[in-house]
Amino acid sequence: MAKGRKSRTELKSSKLKHHSRNKNRLSSPFSSFAQKFPVQMQSWKDTRLPNMLWACLLASGMKREAYFSLCHAMCDVAHARSEEAFQFITHQRLAEADAETFLQVMIPITETPDAISILRPIRLLRTLPDAAHWETILSDPVPETDWHSLAKAIALCFDHQSQPSTDVRWLKLMYFVASGKMRMPPNMLERLLNYPADENHNTSGGFARASESNFSMEIDGKTPSIDGAFDTEAFWKECYESSSCHPAAMEKDNSVDSEKIAHELLALYEAVAIHFSKTIASTDIDPRHDSSFALVLYALYLLLGLTSTRLDQRAEGRVTLRCIAEAFITLHWLTKKDDPSIWTQHRNYGVGQSKLSLLKNVDLDEVPDFLDLSELEVYANEDYWQEFTDIDLGAWANKNLRTLADESGAKEVYDKYYDWSSAYVHSNWGALRDTVMTPCLNPLHRFHRVPRSPKFEMPSVLADGSKLVNRMIDDLNTLYPTFKPRISWHHKESGDKTKAGKPSRE
Repeated sequence: MAKGRKSRTELKSSKLKHHSRNKNRLSSPFSSFAQKFPVQMQSWKDTRLPNMLWACLLASGMKREAYFSLCHAMCDVAHARSEEAFQFITHQRLAEADAETFLQVMIPITETPDAISILRPIRLLRTLPDAAHWETILSDPVPETDWHSLAKAIALCFDHQSQPSTDVRWLKLMYFVASGKMRMPPNMLERLLNYPADENHNTSGGFARASESNFSMEIDGKTPSIDGAFDTEAFWKECYESSSCHPAAMEKDNSVDSEKIAHELLALYEAVAIHFSKTIASTDIDPRHDSSFALVLYALYLLLGLTSTRLDQRAEGRVTLRCIAEAFITLHWLTKKDDPSIWTQHRNYGVGQSKLSLLKNVDLDEVPDFLDLSELEVYANEDYWQEFTDIDLGAWANKNLRTLADESGAKEVYDKYYDWSSAYVHSNWGALRDTVMTPCLNPLHRFHRVPRSPKFEMPSVLADGSKLVNRMIDDLNTLYPTFKPRISWHHKESGDKTKAGKPSRE
């Protein structure tokens, strides 16, 4: 087991620090820009890729040198006929050309047998607006192989920044320039002409992609909302109905020796209980002593529960980790403040919540099965008669958990463990996507999300939970020294040299 997962991803987008905050919303840099300068959103994969499907087939099926040789030949034809040249090569615009013009545009392709063979899958599709033109130069399709070729082309060009999609977008833009319908300053034109020979692929390729996107509305033609436009949703529907879904299987064996871990956690639980008895000063109500030990024991209790039936690798484990993180932040803040009135406030809030639950359910005809009203009544009256107990409907410390984390210097714990684990508590889309949905591996289906078999093989939360519990014991040791035992199994698994029994500051 690795001591800690390192980030392996270099973001191609803005980081959190680049987002601007307005009340409870963090706006990305592009969103902030779009608010000042409204832009019309457009999608490469949804609309522009289908409109250049023929070029995607060539870019995925030909050697790159041959592809660019063919592209340059097509641009040469357009440049030679600049005044009368047909300047658009998207499927929607090609549909507007007459048969003679279409053949003139495609002269380099019709003279290249390999290209004609590679483009044959186009004949499978009835939704392409220029399908009638392609029937004149392409042979009948072979569905057994051509659907596979079509899927391969879409897969390779699906990412708008991939090399094949950049090659296609470059051709789309370059042909428009070669036909004389678009003029560029010499330095910008040189960047286009140097692609893909330019060693700085990101510079020249990025320029081609940005330019294609900026001029796509003009090059592509009518927008989907206008009659006569290429109905790309009909295209994707045709692809979906012509092939089957292939749900991805992404199971991984992330199991740990939970039985061995359970023995260590149980021994630590018992050690904490013994330390409770050694440090007790009075049998009177002692919110500081009771709550500090109870928070640690509760976190250990939750962690122990995860060691049965591999719950540490399921969504329940993420929910439990969130609970442990909240218990840690609460104890850490209480320890930093170490104010008798605040310890009492924490205890009284919990008593009030017991009373609230009791009063809400006591007169119901049908009480939830998980509730035991007799126990709730005991908890509500244990410290004082409940008639003397007020109910606080807000947060127990009149602060949210993030504020507690900030004030106690535990913000890194909140950031690491609380945000994503909360998704599983609130049934956010991210948690739903992670547990019960998976990508369909069929490119013809746009890699859409489909139901998956229940995901019971997530990375275990036991190591993270153990780190948090160790830090809670550090706080307990601050309040009631000296207590040396700590959880150590995760150090041994990772080969870490930290000695068991020594307080760890992970």
